[in-house]
Amino acid sequence: MFSEYCAQPFTVVPVTVQYEDASGAIVDSYVTPKLFVRREQAKVDFCNSMIGINITAAEMQSLCNKIQLGPATLLENDTVLEVTVPPTRSDIL
Repeated sequence: MFSEYCAQPFTVVPVTVQYEDASGAIVDSYVTPKLFVRREQAKVDFCNSMIGINITAAEMQSLCNKIQLGPATLLENDTVLEVTVPPTRSDIL
């Protein structure tokens, strides 16, 4: 990755984005990137149907842990999978 060659390797520098109106006054601003971890839940049957596979809840949990969505946990008698989505997984909406 490019970051390893920077003065402070593997760091994230926050940036403030400001919006101005026609007169140049700042009307809105926010700091990006917002690095936070979130939890998401999905039914195991729903995941299998969307992907077109048929694996067990335990197999799905193991695979989620392998692709950095862990710790994945099974809820509601192993019918619901809960995963942890880190900020490094921008491909997961």
